[in-house]
Amino acid sequence: PSSTLQSMPTIQGNLGQTVAPVQQEAVDGGFLRAWPAMAALLLFLIGLHLTREAGGYLLFHSLAELFSVAIAVSVFVIVMNCWEYIRNPYLLVIGVSYLFVGLLDTLHMLAFKGMGVFTSYDYYAPQFWIAARAMEAASTLFAFSLIGRRERLNRLLLLSGYAAISAGLIASILVYRVFPVCFVKGHGLTRFK
Repeated sequence: PSSTLQSMPTIQGNLGQTVAPVQQEAVDGGFLRAWPAMAALLLFLIGLHLTREAGGYLLFHSLAELFSVAIAVSVFVIVMNCWEYIRNPYLLVIGVSYLFVGLLDTLHMLAFKGMGVFTSYDYYAPQFWIAARAMEAASTLFAFSLIGRRERLNRLLLLSGYAAISAGLIASILVYRVFPVCFVKGHGLTRFK
């Protein structure tokens, strides 16, 4: 066994010590193992571009929004499943917040003109987009303020707080209509957006 290791090429560390044996098939086969993933990514990007050409902007926008919502929900699921092991409150806040950011992004997608979900007013989409970005920014600032704290965050309290804030934002847009206008027909985007 020791003669096998001696005959294998090795990687030299910064100080000249042997770090690990290099297996030649790993060096030669790295590209061969990665090309299916690169080809799939390239095909996905080409397909996404073709949806814009064939299905119009609405289909392209919906797929792009669903992709971002899927990532946001994935971050939430990972954090919730690892809650007991994560000691960094920054990650906990960001993980929980992204579920609600994803919810607001979903409403943004559904409110887009032409989707036919919200028919009473055509310009909810920019308001939901601003609400989602505001929640994302505020969550990042809030999470930064918790860095270095040792006490554990209460999961139920954090989820309840974000649910209440999200409900308030949604109600301010759909029910009370006090959220600032972001688009005026005939003029375009307002200064608020």
